[in-house]
Amino acid sequence: MRPLLVLDLELSGCGRHKEKNRIIAIGACVISPQYIVQKLTSPNVVFSPEDIPEKYKFLRYIHDKEALEEVKDLENPGPIWHEPAGSSFWFKQTPTGRATLMRTLSLMRGSEMDAKESIVEFEKWLKSMIEEFPDVLLASDVSNSDFSWLDHYRLKYLDLNSINFIKGEEKFESPTDLGSYYAGLCGLTNHRNPLQQTFLLICQRYGFQIPKVKVKHDHNPLHDALQLGLQAMYIMVLLSIPH
Repeated sequence: MRPLLVLDLELSGCGRHKEKNRIIAIGACVISPQYIVQKLTSPNVVFSPEDIPEKYKFLRYIHDKEALEEVKDLENPGPIWHEPAGSSFWFKQTPTGRATLMRTLSLMRGSEMDAKESIVEFEKWLKSMIEEFPDVLLASDVSNSDFSWLDHYRLKYLDLNSINFIKGEEKFESPTDLGSYYAGLCGLTNHRNPLQQTFLLICQRYGFQIPKVKVKHDHNPLHDALQLGLQAMYIMVLLSIPH
């Protein structure tokens, strides 16, 4: 079975406008099927991100000066943060929403890397992972968004071809959309349900034990990638076992 490389991006807005919204953080991880199989030997399945070696994790918050300048006034953010995620997500008038925004802005301000430096570092990490795992499967929860944004930055800053050719010009492969994969397993015609909810539906439908994953979806993109990757690889491994 192929290992899984899961990408998660945090955007300043909904990502509708490539020249207006921005990538503000990049997270990714590689999850091996062997790790999942090892955990299945325990009566209670528990996945911990600390079990994943650091070299298989990537996290960069981007010090985007323009994005940070446009959010100095939290009550009147600039267009980089608009349409519609800027108003409906980052600027939710709830304690949790505001705390998420303030934590994200603090990490952006504290970062020493701008967008170009961040994408250069990610490209190095990505290629090292593909060198170690030539058959790795690229994936995200919304691959058409995450990987199109990644392609935009790779072209803009590195003049590189589509991520579909990351393994070579003759090896075209599209990243897997885990939202669609989950929906198919549940027999759903769309995947508007939150992925965590759909994951639980899959476990119930196939009689899988619901594992404990010691990482929360908190819009830190590495945390989000780890949760998604551990759960997705768990499902893939269990479905590969003859019943």
